[in-house]
Amino acid sequence: MWKRCVFLFLILFLITGCKKTVEYKTPDLDAIIVSDLHYTCDPNVIASIVPAMPYSQEVTQAVINAVIEEHPDVFIIAGDNTNSGALQDMESLAGRLEQIKDAGIPIIMTTGNHDFNHGLKDQYQELFFPLLTIDEADPHSLSYYTDIGNVRILAMDDSTYTDGSSGTFSKETMTWLKKALNRAEQEGLRVLFLSHHNVLAGKKDAHNETYRITNEELEPLLRKEGVLLCISGHLHSQSILEENGLYEVIQGMPLYDGHPIGRLRIQEENIEYRCEPIDFERYGSIELAQAMKEADRKSAEIMQDIFREILEKQGIRGKEEEGILNLLGTILSSYAAGTLRQEAEAIQNDPYYDAMTAALAKENYGPWIESLINDPPRDGRYLRIENE
Repeated sequence: MWKRCVFLFLILFLITGCKKTVEYKTPDLDAIIVSDLHYTCDPNVIASIVPAMPYSQEVTQAVINAVIEEHPDVFIIAGDNTNSGALQDMESLAGRLEQIKDAGIPIIMTTGNHDFNHGLKDQYQELFFPLLTIDEADPHSLSYYTDIGNVRILAMDDSTYTDGSSGTFSKETMTWLKKALNRAEQEGLRVLFLSHHNVLAGKKDAHNETYRITNEELEPLLRKEGVLLCISGHLHSQSILEENGLYEVIQGMPLYDGHPIGRLRIQEENIEYRCEPIDFERYGSIELAQAMKEADRKSAEIMQDIFREILEKQGIRGKEEEGILNLLGTILSSYAAGTLRQEAEAIQNDPYYDAMTAALAKENYGPWIESLINDPPRDGRYLRIENE
């Protein structure tokens, strides 16, 4: 009997006594976050998909003005910093970002797939790394980390330096990442994980599954090391995801519908994130604010033309066609702004909802939109996580 008791005691000891207890130092961090600036100096940039593209310089400057005025502890950019990685674009963006560095605000910036359309990895490093705050760099990639206060910010380079939709880390970079995470835990630092491609997106949505980081061991590693929050971009729309205690903020594109800018506060008790539209009139000009409204109108018009063609091929016209198009406009704009969960019930109750799903059932957009409505993402504008 006593042998059984000893055995049970040893089992309990292995389960409870060997569990790591981490005492985190008090974190206190304020950050402003953007992603997918797609900055370009090209006067002939294609604007048929994102009509605001010709204003990328003015929009970026408005973001910079907001950062300097609000003066956070750190400014974070989650990749696709330029539209194509052209040398002229990188040089011009670096010149603008220098305003933030001169204001005494640390800059943390990840790479994105668009940053290397021209394959200028060395030029990227030469132009941008002097502007960034880097404590330790990965010798195998453009990944690095920076400790600000008691928060370790991991800025991960998931690009393969070619134009592609998915991201990945090499074995060497994964080894470096594991060591950086382990040391952060030993030092009692909270960790903020940054990447351009997504960590959680695409699991329930086949439309987005190719946008994820391909390393299958990444997600369990982050949970194991106590990471609570990831920040990414790439999808251009604002959303917040959660799975088994790991959260991901997918920061939207400033040039796209909703024009989001994120504010993050990491404190001892909680992590709080808010997203609001950029105040273009305040940080830019009245003319820029008007141009963004016109760009949003054109963006909605472009999507309407795409859907109108689909509907008219099926003989859907008149009042039914306009009803479906209006509903689709509501769905896409609320998805981009991160408000789809709040509007999902009203969308499903719309008199044209069944006609819309039937009309799009065999189109690429159809199953994707229906999956979004049936299981809408959480509010992309606000997140609060209680620290463990």
